[in-house]
Amino acid sequence: MGKLKNEMIATEEQFWNEASPDLSMDDLIRDDVLFRYDVDLDVARSMQNLMKLCTPPEALYVSHPEIYDLWMGIFLIDTQADESFFQRQLDLFEGRKHG
Repeated sequence: MGKLKNEMIATEEQFWNEASPDLSMDDLIRDDVLFRYDVDLDVARSMQNLMKLCTPPEALYVSHPEIYDLWMGIFLIDTQADESFFQRQLDLFEGRKHG
């Protein structure tokens, strides 16, 4: 199975090198990730941006705890960065030096 997958990947790479030399490196990477992992990078980025907007629904914890943990991690990382940014803006607005 591994040899077949490697052969398919090599064939796909050869096709892209011959058929579409005008694609940028980003386009080639995007197509390669879609082919190898069946993940559309544009959709993945959009989903990650949506996950940053709000906390995951509590019902998701019961049905899919691994997705809940992933979503909560993305939300908390973004929220912590935003709180620091907003605190600095508030300090500047109130005339306090941010150290």
